[in-house]
Amino acid sequence: MIGTLLFTTSIFSSVSAAQRTIEADGKYNFGDGENTDVAKERAKVEAMRNASLQASVYVESVSKMIDHVIDEDIVKMISANVLKLQGEPIFKREVTDDGQAYMIRCHVKVLVDDDNIAEYIARDKEDLKKSTERDRDYENEIERLNHEIERLKHEESEAKNEVERSKILLKIQQNDAEFLASQYFDRGNKEMNERNYSSAIESYTKTVRLNPNFAEVHLSIGHAHCGLADEYFKQEEYVLYQMELNEAIANYSKAIELDSTYSNAYVNRGLCYNLLSQNDLAIADFNSVIKLNPNNNLARFLIDQLQKGE
Repeated sequence: MIGTLLFTTSIFSSVSAAQRTIEADGKYNFGDGENTDVAKERAKVEAMRNASLQASVYVESVSKMIDHVIDEDIVKMISANVLKLQGEPIFKREVTDDGQAYMIRCHVKVLVDDDNIAEYIARDKEDLKKSTERDRDYENEIERLNHEIERLKHEESEAKNEVERSKILLKIQQNDAEFLASQYFDRGNKEMNERNYSSAIESYTKTVRLNPNFAEVHLSIGHAHCGLADEYFKQEEYVLYQMELNEAIANYSKAIELDSTYSNAYVNRGLCYNLLSQNDLAIADFNSVIKLNPNNNLARFLIDQLQKGE
């Protein structure tokens, strides 16, 4: 059931393999109180975004070759997720034109493979929709953090005394931490898209260290453990299968602890309980979903199936 709901894909290959290299640049101006490593990461984000804009041309081309129409948001999502970084980004530190601050320039070289694009395009529509929504949320968060850091840098430059300046610098450090957390979370999402569940868990765990009260990351860790459980089940490693399901339950429970209205966490925890034959707990979770949303037909269907003993 979990495999059907969370990890359904449809893969085909009808495009002749082609690989293309894209080079792109990004830059970021940083000031007092900002971490140089985080400034590099901000410049890298812009460089990768510019590379994905170039990659969108190839995504649209492949979609036409296989006669598969996709909308602009999905093109953007696929373009960002098929980029494979070649080597390490090249960073240069320069003084800005006005001589008032420093600038980090980042140059990246990425590989785009038509086969990877075709695989994404062929995925289940619901899978594509969820990935697109995650990417949109990520872009919105980056935009929010960028607006905030620019405002804070302006306030820091206008600070009237050291006490006021220290408070602003603390907020800048908090923004840096949130930015890094968003990067690890996005990296985890990309690793999930590639079914690299163990790597995804490592990235998500780094997010938790920086932002422990982020309910969605605990949900995502739960999904990654479900992915590992599915792999162990196929290998007939049933002890490890059960261990991964219990890890998933622990993370779904943490998401619920942080946000008691998180219906997705209840649904997925209930599915795990079902797979562990703990059907009373599963039904309780599905009933919690109905209390939150009386029109949730999925939860009603799952309860009905469990009560029938199916």
